[in-house]
Amino acid sequence: MPISDTMLPRRVMTLFILIDSSGSMTIDGNMGKINGAIEELIPLLRDISDSNADAEIRIAILDFSTECVWMTNGAESLDTFVWNDMKAGGLTNMGAAFHELESKLSRSAYLESATGNYKPVLLLLSDGSPTDDYKAGLRELSHNNWYKNAVKIAIAVENSAKDMLAEFTGSTETVLMYDKDRTDLQKLLTNMVIVSSSIVSRSAPLADEDNEDELDDTKASIKTAQDIVKQVKEQQDGKISGADGNNTDIPDPDAWN
Repeated sequence: MPISDTMLPRRVMTLFILIDSSGSMTIDGNMGKINGAIEELIPLLRDISDSNADAEIRIAILDFSTECVWMTNGAESLDTFVWNDMKAGGLTNMGAAFHELESKLSRSAYLESATGNYKPVLLLLSDGSPTDDYKAGLRELSHNNWYKNAVKIAIAVENSAKDMLAEFTGSTETVLMYDKDRTDLQKLLTNMVIVSSSIVSRSAPLADEDNEDELDDTKASIKTAQDIVKQVKEQQDGKISGADGNNTDIPDPDAWN
């Protein structure tokens, strides 16, 4: 049920998705699967946001290869967002993507909110190793307190370097390896976004948001990300059924159709 206009304004939970669109993403039709997942996700996320009396979900998607391009108009409302398919080509300039992300992780940029924020979710998807100096971009990010507090998750596609992605997320347990023989990339990305958005938008909001320089809840954020990845893995392995009501903590995207 949509949130009533007479209710109190909701805090914002911003979902950042960083997508590697380098040339190798054409392999096995991975770019098409990602485009399909994003298009499928929008109405599902809108339903989650509309049914949450406390949190509005917004989305920001960064397409990175040789260049970095935001596919959203800032941290965009799900009511206005229209997806335009990405095309694969070019290099994997992940350091540039980290620099671009850092420039938006502030209340003067994509985290602007008059009502306050939940922790942002940062989801990174890549299928290869960086072709630029990613460590420089990561060093820059490491000083950003919104990044420290964010729930950070990565999906490693094909031959992507898990250890490198773990440098971004803070733990190897928050990097999920995509295995094309076990699951479909479109379904995996959809599940990851739905589970993380549901959990984080129903968690405790940031307590000391007025002082960005003193925000530090890194350990708790990593634990939340570990729990999310664990639950998505269990979905993959068929250990959890979200559609039949046996586990209400993990929404099954198929159940929303």
